[in-house]
Amino acid sequence: MKNKKMGEEPLSLQESEARLKRVLEGSEQGFWDWELPSRQFIVSDRFETMLGYEPGEGDFSIDNWATHVHPDDLAKAIESINLHLAGKIPCHQVELRIRTKSGEWKYVLTHGKVVRWAEDGTPLMMSGTHTDITERKKAEKQVFEQAELLDLAHDAIIVRDINHTITFWNRGAERTYGWSQEEVRDQDLHQLLETKFPQPQAEIEEILFRTGQWEGELEHVTQNGSRIVVASRWAVKRDENNRPIAIMEISRDMTERKALLTKLELQARQDYLTGLNNRGYFMELAEREIKKASRYGHNFSILMIDIDNFKMINDTYGHKSGDQVLITLADIFQKTLRVADIEGRIGGEEFAVFLPETDQESAAVVAERLRSSVETAEIPLHNGEVVMRFTISIGISTPTSADYNLYVLLSQADEALYCAKHAGRNKVCIVESSNMVDSMI
Repeated sequence: MKNKKMGEEPLSLQESEARLKRVLEGSEQGFWDWELPSRQFIVSDRFETMLGYEPGEGDFSIDNWATHVHPDDLAKAIESINLHLAGKIPCHQVELRIRTKSGEWKYVLTHGKVVRWAEDGTPLMMSGTHTDITERKKAEKQVFEQAELLDLAHDAIIVRDINHTITFWNRGAERTYGWSQEEVRDQDLHQLLETKFPQPQAEIEEILFRTGQWEGELEHVTQNGSRIVVASRWAVKRDENNRPIAIMEISRDMTERKALLTKLELQARQDYLTGLNNRGYFMELAEREIKKASRYGHNFSILMIDIDNFKMINDTYGHKSGDQVLITLADIFQKTLRVADIEGRIGGEEFAVFLPETDQESAAVVAERLRSSVETAEIPLHNGEVVMRFTISIGISTPTSADYNLYVLLSQADEALYCAKHAGRNKVCIVESSNMVDSMI
């Protein structure tokens, strides 16, 4: 920005001050000067008209200044001035209620700084501004009162200003998070709750201020340190000039519901007894892996596994012991197979395993390792007085072309399993296309 035109003389100090005053008057802000040694206190015409006086009509001096300020606000104003004069805070800034000519109270934001010092560092002059914030405070009060009406709501209802400072915290918030309103007032909401957002906070606030609202799931921490998931809805409150002044957040604790949904999802995909994938989910995962293998030309193999003489185990030791056999086999899967391998219980005592990135030879090694681990496993019964053992038979199917079909491959693995059973059980058998090869491993 240019300070002067070509050939223009520099402005005198008085002219500069006059120009600054005109700018301040045009901005609807009042200004003030305080010469500390002489105790002279000067306010602008705009400050007087802001309070209902004619210019020059009001009596504002250092000696009577305090009489114009609301008694409840006087102490914090004096403290702020003294802290600034002592160099402990960079500026004096306080929201005050100042009495108008008619005797009403008007909210004013006063801001000031030392602008002149003596050679020894002693403050000589402070200057500052007065800004009428009455309408903003009325709007904040309205938001607060509206929120208070919902104090008995089950949901957590929180009002914060645009700087995230908490101004209202209902009983629902106390029940949800554990802190009382006295403990959280004036704290940064999302620092207190250690909020985890589903997307960058800046993106959320852009949507909020553009549309006036936002909703989504957030993760919060409570007073006792536990983390909860809440469904949260935000709305912006604006003043008469369309400036955002407050944000109301209504949040409902969804932790138990989310846990229940997760449990139901697991139940829909897992076998209730073994914890393995059930038939439907195994088929879904296997189809997904087959498409991937087909796209990239990767190997894979499928194992079909059956517990030998399972009916006889149930008849001899009881169904509870039979359940223990199923659980033990699932545990052996977890200990023997890779994380990438997909196991599923697809029938009563029948299981399938999908082995990604595994050719026929490697699949035979895996199958033999499983068979051997099962053969040596012991299940104690009747307080350890009896030890039960069991064996499995395994059929292996490995595709020989890129024309993969899960049902065909499962059928081939089932044929190989039948071969292992026919060969005496506790065996591994491999099928390739229509040719059966009994590995007799």
